[in-house]
Amino acid sequence: MSVPGGTGAGRNPAPADAGSVLEAAITDLERAAERLRAGDLEQSEAAALVEACAELAARVGGELDRAARAAAAEPPASGQETLL
Repeated sequence: MSVPGGTGAGRNPAPADAGSVLEAAITDLERAAERLRAGDLEQSEAAALVEACAELAARVGGELDRAARAAAAEPPASGQETLL
């Protein structure tokens, strides 16, 4: 689920495209913030937008956690030592 009025970053992205997914999520969240600041949304629309933003943030956080675990599992590049 993407943020209403957003770019669709909430759809299931390809793991290799995490950078562009993060950029799209940032764009979605910025647009949502603009809509909320404008103050012209009905209360139910604003509540749905806030809920969609929370879901998007949770998915992005999960994706960042997965990327961090994958990076930590990779062996160090040639010539680099592992920190203890």
